[in-house]
Amino acid sequence: MIDRVTVRLIAAVATVAIAAGAASAETRILTLEDCLKMASTHPDLISAEGDLDAARARVSGSASGWRTTISGSDQYSRSEGDDGGHSGSVGLTQRIFDSGQTRLAVQASREGMMSTEADGISTLQGLRYSIVEAYCDLLDSLEARSIAEEIVEQDVKHLEIAKGFYDVGEKALIDVTQARVNLSKAQLDLVKANHSVELARQQLNHSMGRPNIEPYEIADLAPERRPVETLAEAISTAMAEHPNLKSYGHSVAKAKSSLKLAARGLSPTISATGGFSWNGDAPFENGEWSVSVKGTVPISDGGQTAADTDEARGNLKSAEAKAESERQKVELAVRKAWLALDEADQSVTVAKETVEQAEANLKLANGRYEVGEGSPTEVADAVTTYGEAKRSLSQARYDRETALAALKQAMGRM
Repeated sequence: MIDRVTVRLIAAVATVAIAAGAASAETRILTLEDCLKMASTHPDLISAEGDLDAARARVSGSASGWRTTISGSDQYSRSEGDDGGHSGSVGLTQRIFDSGQTRLAVQASREGMMSTEADGISTLQGLRYSIVEAYCDLLDSLEARSIAEEIVEQDVKHLEIAKGFYDVGEKALIDVTQARVNLSKAQLDLVKANHSVELARQQLNHSMGRPNIEPYEIADLAPERRPVETLAEAISTAMAEHPNLKSYGHSVAKAKSSLKLAARGLSPTISATGGFSWNGDAPFENGEWSVSVKGTVPISDGGQTAADTDEARGNLKSAEAKAESERQKVELAVRKAWLALDEADQSVTVAKETVEQAEANLKLANGRYEVGEGSPTEVADAVTTYGEAKRSLSQARYDRETALAALKQAMGRM
């Protein structure tokens, strides 16, 4: 017979299970793809979108030098003995030639915009990786809780058998005491597992940018194949597609355009102006037209152009060095991710074999104890080994999926 404490524990576990089952019937189930889509309103993505909007505005602003400008004014004045009158003008200015300065400014701004756009893609991919990582952590935590519940059931069963043997005088009281100790430890592990599930769920919520999302459950993941077959393909793909490399590439192009622009600081410009001015009793009365073309050839600017050119040349040198440094970092990240995925694949295989052996060992230990041959320590060790083996398999499975996501991110395909 089982004592009252154990009966209450079983009743409590059953009540929680029934409540969880009823809740799951009403709680929606989210897939990984659902979670990735729900992150569309994440503050980091909105911030990146704002940066891109500002970059687009800078492109438009840099082209304003070639746009026609219009200004107008009218002044009414009156003094003693005078009926008063209006004086004013309307003028238009159009740049005709600027030695390509506006074109280079627009080109530099456009490259900056494209760099910002690539940064936004990098932010998105980093966010997607964090969601995958949090999703796998939650799955692993759920599996850990399931294993903890199974261990509790095993220890409850063992306690029942030990009490049965003790009641008929075949086992000593120490067997019952040790079984109770093992059950208490399993109960504590279950409490910790429940807390880990909640922490993992909160982490996933924040990764999605939805800290107050309604209750949900998540679907398990099916193993996914690698995006490419060889490490060489992975590196080649990363060199061509990684958003960080694209961003630095555009930064280099922007620096080149800025250098050309700075070197033309003393270049000639030509602009045309036209206007209509008046001075009469009413606006546009007693007016006259005027048209002019103005050419400017700077002779000296006190060394400003030379200084700007040197600065732009230094910026280009820095941008090229940063681009090369990032290229090396990306290649290293791909190599590390590839090796980590290799290790994860092998860990899954080994963990599956270990679970099979632990299951056989636990079955043998329980069988020996049930016929009076085994010891409580033998059963406890077998239960512990079984639980650790199943935890290792769970961790290996989800570490493998996280490693795959890391490889995709390193390749720029997350």
